[in-house]
Amino acid sequence: MRLRFVVLVFVLALGVVGAFGQSGAGAKFGARDPRTCASRKNPVKGAPTADQLKQYFICDYEQVSYAWGPGALTLVADVTVEVGKGRPFNIGLDSFSGIDPAQTVYPIRGRYTLWNCGELGKDGNEPGHSCQNKIQNDNAVGICYQDSFGDWHCKFLGKTLTFTNACPGTGGATACRIPPPTGN
Repeated sequence: MRLRFVVLVFVLALGVVGAFGQSGAGAKFGARDPRTCASRKNPVKGAPTADQLKQYFICDYEQVSYAWGPGALTLVADVTVEVGKGRPFNIGLDSFSGIDPAQTVYPIRGRYTLWNCGELGKDGNEPGHSCQNKIQNDNAVGICYQDSFGDWHCKFLGKTLTFTNACPGTGGATACRIPPPTGN
């Protein structure tokens, strides 16, 4: 009995932290589903393309998370990625979790817009008005790298962020929320 309880707690803990790209997961937020990557292995050798790294960035950022209480949906749109010349791993610059220091690191720059949305029916979230903020990063810089399993990941860091806050109007539930993104 105790073993079943421990296994149940472990399984629940894994499911509560994050649900990347679940089918239908966006519905309870009044938004589209997080996008997923069928594979993160390409290219196995050689330099990645900007389109590949754009997709890996999207897959890294879009998710449903329960790590800080009520469910939160993160979506990105208007993503552009430019890839620089590959360079060796640098422990002072590239200390992301899981990075494989034996692999080439690729600097990236570009732009994206990120939305943080809450579950419908909670905290004033209504259909068409479920996002607490929208963050635009027009001068993003970062890196793309392979982890120790050969999967690609991309991280952008903020350089020039423009925030659209939740309460731009005079108040009220829907005035304190913004619409989620509708496209890619």
